[in-house]
Amino acid sequence: MGARSPTTLASERGTVRVCRALGRVDASGRPALDPCTSITTGANHFIRPMHFRMPVILSSADCDVWLDPGVQDPQRLQSLLRPYRPEDMVAYPVSTRVNSPANDTPDCIAPVAA
Repeated sequence: MGARSPTTLASERGTVRVCRALGRVDASGRPALDPCTSITTGANHFIRPMHFRMPVILSSADCDVWLDPGVQDPQRLQSLLRPYRPEDMVAYPVSTRVNSPANDTPDCIAPVAA
């Protein structure tokens, strides 16, 4: 095993602490997490007033392509990493509860008066 930076070790310790608090550990006490990542792209004109980038959002058909292990063409996969169709998006104010990962309930995305 190679040397790890202090940041990596701190992150791993934090992950283990959170996983233990949530009861998400395997039989050996290691974090039981499903690995994932967020991929971003440039913002479309709908999101741009709020931020210069946005998450890649895949349609159902694009998800099938992205997850298909038979698709090995990097250019085909790269073509999926584009801004989402702005005409299919809506925005509305939400509570500041959304700012804390401790709040993981549907009311985090409920509309509030602006």
